Amino acid sequence: MKKMIWGHAFIFIMLFSNLAFSQLNTIDTLQVFQNYISTLNPNDISTLDKSANKYRRLFEKSSASEKDTAFIIFWRYYVTVADSLGAKYVQVQKYNSFINIKDFDVPSSKNEKLKQALAEKNKSLNENDFTILKNLNHYGYKFDTIEGIILVSISDPKFIIKNFTGLISPALRQYITKVIEEIDTAENSDSAPTLSLNELVSRTLWWENFINKNQNFFFIDDCIATYNTYLYTLMRGTYRIRAFDSNDQKLNDKFRNIYERIMTHHKGTKVAEIISKYYNILKKNNFINNREASKFAEQFIAE
Repeated sequence: MKKMIWGHAFIFIMLFSNLAFSQLNTIDTLQVFQNYISTLNPNDISTLDKSANKYRRLFEKSSASEKDTAFIIFWRYYVTVADSLGAKYVQVQKYNSFINIKDFDVPSSKNEKLKQALAEKNKSLNENDFTILKNLNHYGYKFDTIEGIILVSISDPKFIIKNFTGLISPALRQYITKVIEEIDTAENSDSAPTLSLNELVSRTLWWENFINKNQNFFFIDDCIATYNTYLYTLMRGTYRIRAFDSNDQKLNDKFRNIYERIMTHHKGTKVAEIISKYYNILKKNNFINNREASKFAEQFIAE
């Protein structure tokens, strides 16, 4: 469970990847788009431009709901491309040297920031490698690893924003942007830094606010699952952020302080209400972990 705490974004990818087309509104134009996507080769990253252009031609004048539904078809393909490229490069060990290199603007020739980053890893850059990194960056991907296995992950919403702003609904764009951000910092990624408790609180509050404003959102159930997962993490911690001392099972002072700040500075939120109840359960037992506290937190485990 603990490795999955931050992995909601990867669950999100799997949900989109396996979403049956029969669940979508299968009107003719959507079927045309789905059929077109099925002809593309996901090992060719340039097909993302083709699919985005096709989307604009087909849906520029469509209804908001049809545009969002069509985007889901595109997103499934966008995820498939990442998976296909990851499978293609997984055996190429030298790409371990390129992990997490994404914050550079690649011109027509080798970029100094990129060369410097690679030099620090004692790695040179040939033209083929440069082209690969340039393309990954352009389309919002990067090399990453999970448990030592190389993969291509989604790391930046810039390609989505460039091609779909003004077409998909504001809520869907906001959702996609947030999910990509959280994919890029997922705790089960080897290259991701450990999130601070302040960032954890910020994310939990963000999802609560998004849910409150978008009750009829297509993926509201996934939003609620994400929100609950963060709540559970705030209460129980992860394998990287321990909520309780391993010896005496007493609540970590950092967690206690963050609970008190939530209750003081975020009154009126559901987060504050839940954390207050949890805090009082622990307080009754001198902030020692106990079955009542564990049972209270477990109701927020995403199924």
